[in-house]
Amino acid sequence: MATPSRLGICLVFCLLFAACDTKKPEPKAEPAPPEKNRGYQVTLADKFRVRLPLGFPKPTENAKKEKTPFGFIEVTEYYTTNSSNRVEQINLVVVNIPEKLKKELDEKKMFEVLDRDLKESLNGKIESADASPFQGHPARTTRFFGEYKRLARGYGSSYAVEDNIHGVNRTVLFGDFAVKILYTSAGQYDRDRDDSKEFLDSLEVIPAGTGK
Repeated sequence: MATPSRLGICLVFCLLFAACDTKKPEPKAEPAPPEKNRGYQVTLADKFRVRLPLGFPKPTENAKKEKTPFGFIEVTEYYTTNSSNRVEQINLVVVNIPEKLKKELDEKKMFEVLDRDLKESLNGKIESADASPFQGHPARTTRFFGEYKRLARGYGSSYAVEDNIHGVNRTVLFGDFAVKILYTSAGQYDRDRDDSKEFLDSLEVIPAGTGK
């Protein structure tokens, strides 16, 4: 499966070519413990929250601040893998979009840039793309499939393996921020599992001043 660093690097460079200072993440509150038959609810960049599907532990967080000709782009990534099968993966990305970049790219181009990683990092082919708004915000939900090459180890040696992957990505524009929810799976595991739609639809803005 694609690593979070590859996805993040691809995303930042796509933003650069379309139109570093390292930031240490602030201490974050622990995610709410899972309710019965429900996954963790995770806070993203203190501005958004989303509820993970069952089986996914607390995500690893990586916050970066990249200097670009359009100003600093802050990218916060979250990564987690299903602990029971190790082939279902979730990447959550929050991008702070500079004003200069918003003026340079229209909405259509912004989605093309933000979702370019589906092809470049995941070698994916788009099956369908739905441009329906999400909770009144511009959004695009994309289903894709592809192959991911990785090295496997066994019997004292390494060998190349190609995983057939499929997934769904939802990118939503919230004014100065873009949020990407990316779910990928390999083999027989279904991206349309019962709680995946709830996962995609659970993204919400944290009301200002609540801190929750």
